Amino acid sequence: ALVLDRGEKDIEDIAAVSVPYLNLFGGVVAGCRLTQAAHVAQAAGYEESFCLKKRILATFFATHVLPQALAGYHTMDKGGAPVAAFKPEMF
Repeated sequence: ALVLDRGEKDIEDIAAVSVPYLNLFGGVVAGCRLTQAAHVAQAAGYEESFCLKKRILATFFATHVLPQALAGYHTMDKGGAPVAAFKPEMF
């Protein structure tokens, strides 16, 4: 909703935070998929050592990568205006 709400009002602001948005989206989707893979492997009856690796990877991702999503959200929320403030003639 953050992007949709502000996109119509200030397209430059949204464009300025497009990369943090994509990083946030990718991180959250990857975390969901890793967690899903761990559950599916367990439910399908795969070998315990394989399931353990899946759980460890999902836990690592959740504790080391996903916390960066919050920082990405803050960048999306407040980071566009300073970037958009630079005008081409300033370079």
